[in-house]
Amino acid sequence: MPTAAIEAQTVADPNKAPLGTLPREILRLRHPKLAQPTWETIFVSSGWDD
Repeated sequence: MPTAAIEAQTVADPNKAPLGTLPREILRLRHPKLAQPTWETIFVSSGWDD
């Protein structure tokens, strides 16, 4: 399956799956215990929430 190949590559190197892309969503859905930033955590840490 193509998604299995995407999953294998993103598990091996999460930097290949930028936020907001299909590979990142596959990684997030299939491996929920991996530490992954969310848009909310990025937004809050950026200082633009004032």
